[in-house]
Amino acid sequence: MKCKNCKEELASQERFCSNCGQKNIIKLNLKYLLGTFIDDFFNVDSKLIVTLKYLILKPGLLSKEYMEGKRVSFVPPIRLYIVLSVIFFFLISVVDVNEASFDSNSFVTAVDDDGNEVDNSLAMDSIDILIKGEEVELPLAKLREMDYNGTLNNYLDSLTEGTGLDGYLFKRAVKARARGESFFDILYNQISLFLLLFIPLLALLYGICFSANKYGYVGHLVFNIHLNSFIIFILCIDQIVRIFIFSDDIDMVWSIFVFTVGQVYIVGSVMRFYDRKFWVALYKYLFLIIGYFLLALLFIATVFLSSLMLT
Repeated sequence: MKCKNCKEELASQERFCSNCGQKNIIKLNLKYLLGTFIDDFFNVDSKLIVTLKYLILKPGLLSKEYMEGKRVSFVPPIRLYIVLSVIFFFLISVVDVNEASFDSNSFVTAVDDDGNEVDNSLAMDSIDILIKGEEVELPLAKLREMDYNGTLNNYLDSLTEGTGLDGYLFKRAVKARARGESFFDILYNQISLFLLLFIPLLALLYGICFSANKYGYVGHLVFNIHLNSFIIFILCIDQIVRIFIFSDDIDMVWSIFVFTVGQVYIVGSVMRFYDRKFWVALYKYLFLIIGYFLLALLFIATVFLSSLMLT
């Protein structure tokens, strides 16, 4: 008998191939398919639970354990970041849909108490943009109607085909204008992309601050992926909580709380992963804040320049 995967010779009583590890199944059946699915599902599920437990409750320890070679029990760093980012973008889309539904009448012609039509400023407004060298005028009322009907994405895709990152930023800016979002809203919704693009630079920054670290650049990279994964996780919680916040005062208190949790978490992570005492970690973090600030300025400038495409 031979292994059907690698053709290694097998004894009839062997359940697994000694060469590739595949299970020795003479005939594939439904029981095997269901069993494999259940095993894989609960294995991934348990890994995710363990990983999130370390990530949330033990700042810096997940990165340390991973770099020490204890990797089988955890979800790989990049996969973890992608999973949390997908959840974050999903939550943003849900909130956007709710807001769009709530404001669905904003593109309907306004009438006064006597039933006469009145001017609708939204219907009169439009966006003049330059796409591939041609000026295009997009009425805001029409854009909002398309956004509400779910056809805006396809329309913008047809306008920005082959324009790469500029096209993506343009589409995001148009959606923001159509939904009445502020510049801060645009920044907030793109923070996951910002963190992903700047992780290598953040790792380099940490490498400068902690040059004696035994894990090298890869260690700084893993640490920052986990750190930013936690930030995305907090933003996911933030999205959910803000659905139920209707007071500006409560919103301010919540924002301060989220910001404070983030700062405490970063300092705690630095202390554990880099084996530094509190005051040393705090001192290093104050230097890192300068780097964060410069990268944030670069990100804000990028989004701002993309918004200038809309006039």
